[in-house]
Amino acid sequence: MSDKRTVLVTGATGFLGSYILKHLLDEKDISLLVLARSKREETAEERIKKTLKYFFGEDKYKNIIGRIRIVEGEVDKDFLGIDDKTRRSLTKEIDEIYHLAAIAAFKVPLDVIRRSNVKGTENVLEFAMGCKNKGKLSRVNHISTTYVAGIAAGMFYENQLDVGQGFNNTYEQSKFEAELVVHNYIKKGLDVTIFRPSVLTGDSISGKTSNFKMLYQPLHFFAAELFDAVPVERATQENLIPVDSAAEAIYCVANEKDSKNKTCHICSTAPIELGHFIDVASNYFGFKKPELIPLKYFDMKRLTPTQKNLIEPYIPYFNYNTFFDSTNANRILSQKGFRYPVMNDDFLIKLFRFCAESGFIRPKRHYVAAG
Repeated sequence: MSDKRTVLVTGATGFLGSYILKHLLDEKDISLLVLARSKREETAEERIKKTLKYFFGEDKYKNIIGRIRIVEGEVDKDFLGIDDKTRRSLTKEIDEIYHLAAIAAFKVPLDVIRRSNVKGTENVLEFAMGCKNKGKLSRVNHISTTYVAGIAAGMFYENQLDVGQGFNNTYEQSKFEAELVVHNYIKKGLDVTIFRPSVLTGDSISGKTSNFKMLYQPLHFFAAELFDAVPVERATQENLIPVDSAAEAIYCVANEKDSKNKTCHICSTAPIELGHFIDVASNYFGFKKPELIPLKYFDMKRLTPTQKNLIEPYIPYFNYNTFFDSTNANRILSQKGFRYPVMNDDFLIKLFRFCAESGFIRPKRHYVAAG
């Protein structure tokens, strides 16, 4: 009898999903299934191969592609869009599921983002119930976000979800609603661990990223000197975590039996002050810093319609007043000997250097390190 575990991953071509994939591929006793859909002119197989080549390089890619089975399907379709014969076979085979597929954008209409993030989660969990009832599924790892906290102020605990909070955008709301769906399936007997990572950055070694969102995008605006002043509370604590560290932390916790049916915040233990982040970026890229004015004192009439459209999605995170308890996650991670990397200026420089090298932000002058 084979000791191999069969693991299904959704969202493997995404930023965090790609790094989760790397950890799974490091285990020799895992048979890996990847659910992927065709997109535009690329087949599901072509998309997966492109992701693997990007993260592993051409040589290593050749050694691992044979270990992955690609299942064509879509989370927002009934039965995941998998044909009956394949689905019946997979139901008996799968031991574990990592569900990462989601739309991560702020301006998507609620009905559209719900189809992927809420209905998609329900479809994955319904499929998982079939795997549990007819096969040997042991757990589902559902990747959410700390920002299900919405506009709740103060400390937000891992065991909290619905505290009557509102939301800053449809992404936050859809991920909140997806967690409600997860809890319904836990009540039905499905074992699920919910992971809530905070803001993901490039990796801790090289600063590499394939996802220039969240703080990267407004940083691009600042570097282009599009704003003289912005509604930013300098003291705002940004909880940044390198994508490779987030993936490693999730993988560590997912391999612990006592993490089943728990929620774990995957967060840095040392948030970075937003004002300092901008200071270091300004020094590195050589741009003139905009004046930072807390939202409660900022006159929005100072912004042109174009400026307002650019910066508005990020304003809540520039003036954020929510903190995340990580007791469940950190208890397990400390037992495993896991430590988050130091989030200092050297780390920020890695992120900024990759932005420059990739052409996402072009420095106005050559950076010279202090000292």
